[in-house]
Amino acid sequence: LKLIENNYFIFLLCLISRLITSIDYAEDIDSQRFALSLIDYNLLELRPHFPGYPIFCFFCKIIYNITNSIQFTFSSIGAISLYLIIIYSQRINKVLFSYNSIFLSILIFFNPLLWNLSNRYMSDLFGLSILMIIFYNLIRNIKNMSEINLIKSFFLTGILIGVRISF
Repeated sequence: LKLIENNYFIFLLCLISRLITSIDYAEDIDSQRFALSLIDYNLLELRPHFPGYPIFCFFCKIIYNITNSIQFTFSSIGAISLYLIIIYSQRINKVLFSYNSIFLSILIFFNPLLWNLSNRYMSDLFGLSILMIIFYNLIRNIKNMSEINLIKSFFLTGILIGVRISF
């Protein structure tokens, strides 16, 4: 039980599980455009499609330059995203209900939709993780009236626009 509450263990579990189940093909044209943007980021040639998601592609390009693997790049971004969703869901739960729910972490980790999204060559899950962090900071701002949480939320909203504008 203590092991599941350890953040390093959760991160390692997310990373290993996503790398084991990573895919080596693009499911659709949008995924292909994101994969091609790692090699040549070019909005005029729709790599990736408009608006280009520059912050997401920047993070992906860093990982891709280190690993030189498209599969590893997107699976590791998916693992980081899933980890952030689990951690911030726990924090939101703790702020709103004052208790820690391991069951919530297990539900999020094994959710088939989130599992699929964490392996796709897209920015959807990374955008959702940033949205969760924004939501957490806004809840903390309402509870504590802390200006720093509001500033963090505004900053992360700007980051979110560069990751996934549709959120």
